[in-house]
Amino acid sequence: MGWVDLYRGILFCDVLSGGDHPTLVGVPLPLPRRLVDRGAEVEGCPKANRGIAVLDGCLRMVELEVHGEILPTRDPETGHLDREIKNWELYMYTKSKITGAWEDWQLVHRVEASQINIDQAIHDSLLQPGLLRDKMQDGKERKLHNLLTSQPALSLDGEGVVYLLTKAKFMQRQAWVLAVDVKGNKILGLAEFGTDTYLGLSLAYCPSRISSYMDAWTVQTISYILVLYKFLVL
Repeated sequence: MGWVDLYRGILFCDVLSGGDHPTLVGVPLPLPRRLVDRGAEVEGCPKANRGIAVLDGCLRMVELEVHGEILPTRDPETGHLDREIKNWELYMYTKSKITGAWEDWQLVHRVEASQINIDQAIHDSLLQPGLLRDKMQDGKERKLHNLLTSQPALSLDGEGVVYLLTKAKFMQRQAWVLAVDVKGNKILGLAEFGTDTYLGLSLAYCPSRISSYMDAWTVQTISYILVLYKFLVL
């Protein structure tokens, strides 16, 4: 069992060791990039910039670093202050030993949004909903590295794949999930993600392997309960 603070570290408890006093082990996480690179203050919810998972017996952590600023102008569609996103980066770390040593974390991949490869089919799918904009559209170009991104989540099925919640504008109703192959430096796919009931970027999914332990009847029952909950509450 583990308790995770995405800025500070993980506290593991070996509940299977037996005895009256379970073993506790503290594992620090890598320092935030904004603190290391720029000495910037670390604040806000860490879920917007960090995600962690256990894959192939190793701890893996991904960190999203966004470079941008808040502008004094307001967007006519959302009514909120405009955000200018200049670039964003993904850092992927791995740790094979459950120890309290920072140096056991290894930076294995880094990708910069402005350098990510996008094939023509993916490019067209990004143009269609208005995430990307060519220069011909009102003279306002928008590229991948200009998108408002958040909530990095490691795929439990593929090494080096990270899912990102993305929008073209802050507090926009439409949102999408980008699948980024950090290892291969390319976009794998795009899917629409509904955020009509919550406009911020702090709403995302939590990857889990629990479905692999369920039979078809259990999955169908849970799906029915979730649909009923959405109808009654949302």
